[in-house]
Amino acid sequence: MIRLFVVALLFGVVLLAIGFAGRFVYRRASAANWRFSLRALFGFVTLVAVLLAAFYSYRRVTMAQIRWIPADSEQAASIFPVAEVAVNDQGEYEFSYYTKRQPIQAMLRPLTKVSYRVDREAVRVAAQDEALANERLDGLRDADALPAGAFVIRGRVVDRQGEPLARATVDLMGSYVFINHFQTRDDGTFTMPLYNRSSKAPAGWGYYLRVRAKEETAENLVRWHTARFSLDSAEPELVAEIMVPR
Repeated sequence: MIRLFVVALLFGVVLLAIGFAGRFVYRRASAANWRFSLRALFGFVTLVAVLLAAFYSYRRVTMAQIRWIPADSEQAASIFPVAEVAVNDQGEYEFSYYTKRQPIQAMLRPLTKVSYRVDREAVRVAAQDEALANERLDGLRDADALPAGAFVIRGRVVDRQGEPLARATVDLMGSYVFINHFQTRDDGTFTMPLYNRSSKAPAGWGYYLRVRAKEETAENLVRWHTARFSLDSAEPELVAEIMVPR
């Protein structure tokens, strides 16, 4: 709602500016008895078209396309793999869990009597007993709850061919930032809990996501940013599909 209001306000300001500019040019032309030919009008329209095309091309090259998906939809649920217990090559009962709302480090305490490995807001758990593995999986699901007043963004990053962008860094930018906290997994998925022990990202408009490819260096920047969006307390969970122009 806030975003629509801001867009409408900006659109109104642009129309008002165009109206004042047109009135100014008309009055000056009338006072000076200026004459406009069709050729001059065509040249002006062509110049505007060229500028708009250049601006659109710049956005295509530098901006990532973002599509928001309802968090409670089947499409949102299908982005992350379903966690299921299975037998691995060592005869252990194993599963991988992608956290959806909590920082993974906050969910490790109940993982007793099992072995586990953490990687990019996900954990791979192995147990000697199937019942124990299922119990730990259920415990992770129960613990994966969003605290009151907090936000989380999760989703997937792909390229133009639909291939996942693995090990890219996804940063929250704007009036409140989370930088160097979140990386995409090998399937391009990511989870961004926008809070920690000391602070939370506040609601508001003007945020955007910055995606940095794994090959980026200080000398060679390989990054894109999305359009701006808002964090609204009415929608604390956001699910996004992001396509980078590569």
